[in-house]
Amino acid sequence: MSTKHKALAQAHKMTVHTSTSEIAKELLELLTGQLTALIASVESERTIRRWATEKVTRIPPEKEERLRVAYTIVQLLTQYDAPKVVRSWFVGMNPILDDSPARAIRDGRFQETLMAAREFIVDG
Repeated sequence: MSTKHKALAQAHKMTVHTSTSEIAKELLELLTGQLTALIASVESERTIRRWATEKVTRIPPEKEERLRVAYTIVQLLTQYDAPKVVRSWFVGMNPILDDSPARAIRDGRFQETLMAAREFIVDG
């Protein structure tokens, strides 16, 4: 297994073993509330903060899936780049996606976004 495959497998394993509230907390810290709300497709960062503090524990499955995909990508990219570079990657236009990764995840384009993240670490 290549180093890049191991990195993705490790990121996936971290995601599976992390609670949704912890994922929300970490995404809030790294990506900001506004960006995390966009990714999760919720109206405001207040919703994300409620998830992070466990004031709300019933998260719609499709929104949790978006958070988990974003978190997997964060775990992968932070193995190779600084947090500010990772944040920029999520908001910038991506040539593979023809959109920003944040919007692609919001729109349910999970596999494409994971592939774009893998390309980013391969090509730097």
